[in-house]
Amino acid sequence: MKEMKVLAAQRALNIKDEELKMILGKLDAREKELKRIKEEVIEDANDLKKLYALAQERIGEKSIGDLAIEKLQIEAAQLEVEAATSALHKLAEMSQELLNKASLSIEADSDTSYRDH
Repeated sequence: MKEMKVLAAQRALNIKDEELKMILGKLDAREKELKRIKEEVIEDANDLKKLYALAQERIGEKSIGDLAIEKLQIEAAQLEVEAATSALHKLAEMSQELLNKASLSIEADSDTSYRDH
């Protein structure tokens, strides 16, 4: 009877171990996605700086209409950077929630397996 309980506990632990591996895999994928988005945000910021520098260099040659168009383009680029940053923060929050849930699940299973002994 005791052996059956031990085997059942081992099976439960194996299942939770597999769940943890799956969750860690998802977390790793999200971290890679966060890294990619961060790189894109940095690239967007650098592009925005280049665009601004070009606008400053060419300001003497531009009409008011051209300057207004460039200003709108810069604002659009800023909005894209803000949107990417927001997405990055959201992914970070989701990853943290996923990690917290995994941790709670493991703790609950540990408590259950100790009570069974």
